[in-house]
Amino acid sequence: MVDSKEKATLMEPNLKLKKDKGKPLKDARKFRQLVGSLIYLTITRPEISYSVSVVSQFMQNPRTPHLEAARRILRYVKGTLDYGLLYKRCDNFVLSGFTDADWAGDTNDRHSTSGYCFNTGSAAVSWCSKKQNIVVLSSTEAEYVAATMATQECVWLKRLIEDMFCEVDYAVQIKCDNESAIKLASNPIFHARTKHIEIPGSVEEEGKGNGGMEKIEHKSVNVNGISMHVAEIGEGPAVLFVHGFPELWYTWRHQMLSLSSLGYRAIAPDLRGYGDTDAPPSHTSYTAFHVVGDLVGLLDALGLEKVFLVGHDWGAIISWYFCLLRPDRIKALVNMSVVFQPRHPSMKPVETMRTMIGDDFYMCRFQDAGIEEEFGRVGTAKLMRAFLSTRDPGPPLVPKENGFAKYLKASATLPSWLMEEDLAYFANKFDQKGFTGGLNYYRAMDLNWELTAPWSGSQIQVPVKFIVGDLDLTYHFPGVQEYIHGGGFKKMVPKLEEVVVMEGVGHFINQEKPEEVSAHIYDFVKQFYRGCTIVVQSPASVEEEGKGNRGMEKIEHKSVNVNGINMHVAEIGEGPAVLFVHGFPELWYTWRHQMLSLSSLGYRAIAPDLRGYGDTDAPPSHTSYTAFHVVGDLVGLLDALGLEKVFLVGHDWGAIISWYFCLLRPDRIKALVNMSVVFQPRHPSMKPVETMRTMIGDDFYICRFQDAGIEEEFGRVGTAKVVRAFLSTRDPGPPLMPKENDFAKRLEAPLPSWLMEEDLAYFANKFDQKGFTGALNYYRAMDLNWELTAPWSGSQIQVPVKFMVGDLDLTYHFPGTQEYIHGGGFKQMVPKLEEVVVMKGVSHFINQEKPEEVSAHIYEFIKQF
Repeated sequence: MVDSKEKATLMEPNLKLKKDKGKPLKDARKFRQLVGSLIYLTITRPEISYSVSVVSQFMQNPRTPHLEAARRILRYVKGTLDYGLLYKRCDNFVLSGFTDADWAGDTNDRHSTSGYCFNTGSAAVSWCSKKQNIVVLSSTEAEYVAATMATQECVWLKRLIEDMFCEVDYAVQIKCDNESAIKLASNPIFHARTKHIEIPGSVEEEGKGNGGMEKIEHKSVNVNGISMHVAEIGEGPAVLFVHGFPELWYTWRHQMLSLSSLGYRAIAPDLRGYGDTDAPPSHTSYTAFHVVGDLVGLLDALGLEKVFLVGHDWGAIISWYFCLLRPDRIKALVNMSVVFQPRHPSMKPVETMRTMIGDDFYMCRFQDAGIEEEFGRVGTAKLMRAFLSTRDPGPPLVPKENGFAKYLKASATLPSWLMEEDLAYFANKFDQKGFTGGLNYYRAMDLNWELTAPWSGSQIQVPVKFIVGDLDLTYHFPGVQEYIHGGGFKKMVPKLEEVVVMEGVGHFINQEKPEEVSAHIYDFVKQFYRGCTIVVQSPASVEEEGKGNRGMEKIEHKSVNVNGINMHVAEIGEGPAVLFVHGFPELWYTWRHQMLSLSSLGYRAIAPDLRGYGDTDAPPSHTSYTAFHVVGDLVGLLDALGLEKVFLVGHDWGAIISWYFCLLRPDRIKALVNMSVVFQPRHPSMKPVETMRTMIGDDFYICRFQDAGIEEEFGRVGTAKVVRAFLSTRDPGPPLMPKENDFAKRLEAPLPSWLMEEDLAYFANKFDQKGFTGALNYYRAMDLNWELTAPWSGSQIQVPVKFMVGDLDLTYHFPGTQEYIHGGGFKQMVPKLEEVVVMKGVSHFINQEKPEEVSAHIYEFIKQF
């Protein structure tokens, strides 16, 4: 081989080696020695891993084609002796990975091959190419199995790095080029269904059995003077599940298996008085202070500072108290069935219920000391069946004369979601423990009321998602629906982010709809966790967007979960971060020139599609488009990307959002470059839309955008023509849109020289897919922004600012704007305003019309910081 010809590639194109094709080697030992040496070489030469893994499959009975393939690898190595891994000092030590699969590439057994590679900024640190153990039926499944293998390696690498020298406090990105596999991995419901994908043929049918229950660990923990039984499974951020009546830890079995498979540590205790946990005899030992004390003690015993909290029924009540008393221990709360009710200043809860519903109401009857005897006459199994099977949304009445007759009759048929084995588990535990412990929670309700007087009027100050079934009896308690949907609930729980009402679902929602509830929990809690979540993402695959946009293929695209939505983000470069915020009707794409320019100058350029635009989610209501929502999205994006502070650049509505960002969270901004729209102080009494109607008239475009029918007008014109009309405008006068001629005047505008047809097509295509409603909702939330920003009346912008505008920009010609800019008013409200640039002959879309000049202005300003 010393005199052999070097090869530029490792294998012949389309080479398919078969185990029984070719002449057997006389001396198989030399082949094995050669392949063994090549395997050793993969330690420092990751690029040969796949080829070596292919030839290593024939070690037992090698043939001449196998030897030729191995020799070719050797010839490649001979020609690349200077190749190797270079590890150099770098400031950006970030673990990231790539995964891929060769579907059914093995012609002998149709097995696919998995491959992955991880690096930490300077060079690869871990890599592998290995044949999969199973036969998969599609490229999606092959990629999914490969991603699973890469994720396992990633978890190990993360722990190794943390054990050695530093915490991995960010989401590790594993890039995959199969969109279907990405969607499968990121969908918690599909993921739950494919969690056994590596052992096809043995997956238990959904709904039959509780596969995986044997993996749940059980232990007893001494907390707060009692011995508490705890079920636990998984590793990662902790999720504490709190059950209700008449339930146990077991009610959360489905959610525990699902969340643990998604990288969380699921913990579910039996509360005091239930199951295998101690049951103090007196009801005075079952106040919220006792039970929350148990749970705090459990967190301390498990070494957990903060947890995600999930509650149902009485577990929801306890969880509300937990968040009220110890919000510092809770990251976020998902509660089900029972809303948070403010403490009545004078009426005790049992007294209130007797007055509203009567003495036969079940909570009132549960105060009776003899109710356990009635339970005993019915029998535990029948009673449990009656409780768990109920779907009557009316108030549960238990009259003494016929007790549970109504519910026993209705529960003759067990619901499809509850198996006899499940019922037997509950019944057996309550047979052993009895019902007194569970009933004591009801008997301590008035005592809770007395003890919580110091918290009268207090709000719940943790992020909350609330879920209830529309057939849940708690949803039909007097006044509850009005409280939930009329604003009262949100008033008492100001960080309530979502209320989900599931149609056709009864009280035991987490057992009746296990997959949906698990998905709701996961979708909510994942936005608050930025530790070791593995984000499977597609690598940049954006085609060159038109002529003249050279380098666009280097821009990477990903989806980031922020503030309850999925946000599309474009990114390029390394160094100090510059966040670009687009306007209307634009996208991240409006910043393409500046992103390429700034990244070439040593900056990390980041440009999201704002909510309602492009590939970012679009909530339906305009009330979800306030400055607080959008700034919340951007703060969440910075957190997700691990950025403490950024340079901020905005245009049009992006400028408005950027002003709000600097007003609300100046601690996250190094400096601001804003374009087109100045910062205007809040008028103390006039709402902005009202002001514009008064000054310019109802035909002014911002006023017309308030009309619900404007989208229909856009539709009649056509998306491409509407976008062309907006982007081409050079009329500095106020844009008027009288209903009688729609956009007739603006449709006549020719395409400007700075905008190519390919660029226009990109914008039009995205608005065709998404529609205009999300973008218009920013205008429709203007008055709401005015209402919500009352606390900031008269406030100034306190970050360094550079402002740019074209002298043909319509915003520059709004009534009073030029006087405000050049007469000292602007500087008064933005005391750190360092420069105002008015570009001659330039119109509204300044960053696209003069890309080089704008990029230079941004760079010259931010480089000084």
